[in-house]
Parts: sequence; structure tokens; C-alpha cells
Amino acid sequence: MSFIGCYFTDQGMILLPMPANGALATLQVLFPSQFTGGTTHLSHPTVSLSHDHSPLASTTPPSSPGTPFQSNIASPITTGYRLSLSYHLIPTKHQAPLAAQRLSGVLNSWWRNPDNDAPEKIVHRLAHEYLAKGLKASVLKGKDAEKVALLSLLANDQGRFSVGLAIADIHLSGPADDDGAARSANQEREAERKEMHGMIQQKYGERWKEAFANWEQDEYGHGGMEEEVDESPERFEFDEIEKKVAEVKHFVDLEGGLISKRLDEFVGEVEGTPREFGKEGRPYKVFGNRKRVNSNGVRYRRPVLVIWPTWAHSNVFFSDPAGLVYLCKALLPPPPALLEPFPAPLLPSPADTKSDPKPDANSAPAGAKSDPRPKLARILQSKFALNPRLAATALCEYARGRNRPDEWVGWVRRLYAEKRQEDAEKKEEDAEKKEEDAEKKEEDAEKKEEDAEKKEDDAGSQKEDAGKKKKEDDAESQKDDAGKVVGGGSGEMIGMKFQVAAVRTFGFESVREAFDLILGSEGKDGIKQLELLRELEAGIGVGLGHAELSAWAVEKRCEVLKRVDPTPTVGQIPALLEAVGKCGGSAFIRESMLPRLEASASVEFLVAFAEALFSDMSFHKSEVKGMVIRALLSTAISKATFWQEQ
Repeated sequence: MSFIGCYFTDQGMILLPMPANGALATLQVLFPSQFTGGTTHLSHPTVSLSHDHSPLASTTPPSSPGTPFQSNIASPITTGYRLSLSYHLIPTKHQAPLAAQRLSGVLNSWWRNPDNDAPEKIVHRLAHEYLAKGLKASVLKGKDAEKVALLSLLANDQGRFSVGLAIADIHLSGPADDDGAARSANQEREAERKEMHGMIQQKYGERWKEAFANWEQDEYGHGGMEEEVDESPERFEFDEIEKKVAEVKHFVDLEGGLISKRLDEFVGEVEGTPREFGKEGRPYKVFGNRKRVNSNGVRYRRPVLVIWPTWAHSNVFFSDPAGLVYLCKALLPPPPALLEPFPAPLLPSPADTKSDPKPDANSAPAGAKSDPRPKLARILQSKFALNPRLAATALCEYARGRNRPDEWVGWVRRLYAEKRQEDAEKKEEDAEKKEEDAEKKEEDAEKKEEDAEKKEDDAGSQKEDAGKKKKEDDAESQKDDAGKVVGGGSGEMIGMKFQVAAVRTFGFESVREAFDLILGSEGKDGIKQLELLRELEAGIGVGLGHAELSAWAVEKRCEVLKRVDPTPTVGQIPALLEAVGKCGGSAFIRESMLPRLEASASVEFLVAFAEALFSDMSFHKSEVKGMVIRALLSTAISKATFWQEQ
């Protein structure tokens, strides 16, 4: 039993059961209080029930209505209030000890033998139909819910498996068996009609005939069942299945979080159970007809359960770029257990790029629960180059949760090494592109007389370039979206909130090397460096590492101001003055900045800078301040043009 929360419901409010992954029912414990209304109407294909708690609510002990029903409708409270506790009733392996024991043995055998014959995943067809939108464990029904609950429980206990859900898209093609087509379709439809007849009669009562007629109209149309089968069979028997293609799409975890849009390399004969799960049920698309039997084909969508061992994480997660985002999100929120340092390093050093080892037969005993994050971190490390910024952010947070400043610095170091390499490659590509553009211009000049052919070539070239540009833009957009998942914008390598968290956790001196890299990554853009220093100090405030950070920030500000752009703009004046105020004020301007500004700054900047310095009260009146202002204005006057000779 899992506690949901305590709820206060007053006039006009409704309390509905909250679904949960693997929960078979919701239990509401009501405390004595005076109220009216709030009747709960429960329905199921075989039984319905209305429960009014209000008459005895103030005199009887708390009532506990369980609600393992398909439909729950609650009336609002009309007067008074109601206080209740809500719980989820979740089945455990103790309810089916023999089945759990057998299944646990099978899973352990699978996990300990990752040879070439062992599948990387098992894809099991579910009994009921579910839409891809909103697919998660809490919407499963009947045996599907029981299977997922048991498997997820065993997976969590052992820490060796993961469980997810997906949609299998199956395409069968081949010549149809004409003799069995209509007969098979009629039999299946008749069974379907009987099932729907009972459900509609139970649900609509006296109005069932009208509702059933409407369902038949929507399902079969005006032509009726037999006519539709004869004209365009939606179910038919294959004389021979010539081709079967199965794809697993919309792969999500039990909470509905997207792991990947598609699972690659799904081998239905090895990884699918039951092995022939493509022909059952109603297809959503039919190709061809009985007059052209060689072109017949059907497509089915089937919700499936996916289970895979930890040694297959890498291939399962990275079937799609979305897997990288999912993996990083799995590492980011550190649970309470991570507040205690592990007894030994579980994460390889950033320099180690070896692939994941196979499990050892003598490793953790069966039933022992282990933390999956070290394994996920090793996988993410091996895929670091897919998106260095996103991977480094997640791995840095993982290191912070384990109180490992050396690892935090190591991942930042690797991130900026990747960035330098990427910048170098981009620079080389830009140079090659310039050469190609120059060659193209020469070719265009030589072919200037062939106007017609040139127009066609240009049109094709433009279309190809546009398509290439769109792919590049889409890739950049995907990287930015992924970065925002972990708190970094498109311009940040490590999000500011993660930088602040690291200083607060480790103290500044432990991660100083990383911040030298972060600040130096801005290159010669002094204004960006000043903004980064300001944001970092503002985020830290007064606390652990503040004094060390402040001293480092002053040192870096002075270095930046001494080499700031010799031709600054008026818009940069506020940032410059703020930084100067922390580096010695007017005296620093006179000694370190004034010669460069007098030599290169524009008249507009010199006048605006002198005016801003004069108006800024944080710079106290002094002889040095007056001298600096006079020097700025004198230089501006000497550079200004007051008239133009005719």
C-alpha cells in the first residue's frame, strides 16, 4: 500500500481516484465530518455501485472504500467538508510467490548469460488495446497491469532489468487465401459484435438498442457486415506470408516518459513473444483486394511490454537521439541515498572510454538490489560525443550527488576539450567551404553562356543547400532543446544553476580549475566574461566558497578589463563600470584602461563613458576621478570634427 496524500474537500470540490503505475485500486480513508454530497459512482462491466458516505460520516469510524473499477464518477460536496487519506493498493510478489520465484530465476539466468544467443530485449504483446498518446503503466488493464506490476517489482528488487512500454507496428504482405477470407472475417466480427453487445447493454441499460445500432453504424457503415467483407475485406487469411516487417515505436518508461521514438534492430522471431503476434485482432490498414491477391497486405498496431537487462542499456537507450535526453534525466535527480558517499568509486575516470563490461557470474547475488546509475553513467560516458554539453551536465550533477569534485572537474575538462576539437573542425570546414565557393564562382563564370543549364543547376544546388541547411538547423535545435532539459541554454556549456550548485557543494577551491576553463571558453569576449562572473557571484551569495570565489572573481575581472575590446560600444558601459568598481575604481581606469581608450575608443563612447562615470555615485568624488573624466573629454574633443572644410 502506497500513501498518496491527505485531501481536504469542501463545497463544490470533487475527489477522484488517482491512477498509479501497477496500482490495482485506490483506497480512500474518510475521517468523521459533517457534509452532504460527494457520492461515488463505481462501474464495471459486471457490476456497478453507488456509495454515499455523508449520512453516517460524523458518527462512524473512518470508512475505507476500495475502487478497483474501470469507471469512477464522483459528485461534488454540496455542504460541509470532507477530510480523507488516499492510498494506492499495489500487488506484490508475495501475492504470487511461485510465479515470482520462477520468473526471478528466468531473469537471473538471462542476465548472467549475455552471449550471442541471448536477446538484448524481450517485446511481449499486451492483451488490451491502448493509444500511443498517454501510454503508461497506470492505464493498463487486467492481466496487462498484473504482468507489468510483477515485472517492474522484480526489476527494481534486482536492479538488473528495466521495463518499458511501446507500440509495435507490424506489416504483413502476401497472397490471400480467398476461400477463408470472408469466413474468417465473419467469425471474428460476430465474436466482436457479441462482446460489444454485452458491454453496451450493461452500460446503457434500456437505451442499449439505440447505442448498439450507433456502434454498428460507426463500425461497419451502411453496407452491413457481410457486404463490407465481400467488397473490401478488413480481415483475411494469408495463403502465404511473403514478408513481415515489425517496428517498435513510441518507446516509453512506465511513467510515460519518452525513451526513444523508435527501437532499432527488432528481431521479432527472437525478441517477440508470442512469436506470431502480428495477425491477431483488427488491422488498422488494409492494402489491395481479393482481385489482386499478390498485392494484399495488412498493418497492425499492438501495444507491447519491453524488458531488457542492464548489459543491453547502451543499445536500447541509443536507438534514437531521444535516448540521450532520457538517460541524462535519469542521472540528474539525486535521491537521498546519494547524499552518502559510496565506499569506492563506481564511475570510471573521464579518461576511460572502454565499452561496458559484461556481467560477472559471481557478481551481486540474486535478489540483491543495486543502484542503476553507475551503469547508466558509464553508458553515457561512452556516448559522450553525441552531445557533449548535455552529457557533461548530467555527469557533473551525478558527480556532485556523490560528492566527487575531482570527477566534476574532469567532466568539465573533457567537455571543453571536445569543444576545442569541435571549433577546430568547424574552422576547417569553413575554410574548405570558402574554397568550394571560390571554385564554384569560377565554374559559374566559365558556364555563363549556358543560361538554361545553369538555371537548372542553380535550382538543384539551391534546393540541396536548403535541405542541408534545414538538417543542420534541426540538429542544432535538437541540441538546444536537449540542453534546456538539464538547465543550460543554447549559449551555456554548463548551466549556471549547476555551476552555483557545485560551488555550494564542494567549495570554490575544489573546482577552481573547472571555472578557469569555463571563463576562458568565452575567448576574447570580455563583456561575456564579466557577465558570467557577475551571475556566478550573485548565485552564490554569502555562503560556502563565497570568499574564495570573490577573490578569484576580482582577479579575473582585472585581467579582463586590462585586455577588454579597445573599441567598446556605449551599450557595454554599465558592465564595464560595475566591473571597474570592484577592481579599484577610478585609479584602475587611470592606470590600466585609459591609455587604450584614448587610443582606440570612439568619440561617442568617450563622452558617454565620462558622463556615466560622473553620474555614478559609487565612484566617490576624488581628484583621480576628476582627472579621468577630464582626460576622456579632452580626448573626445581632440578626435571630434566640428566643421568640414569646403
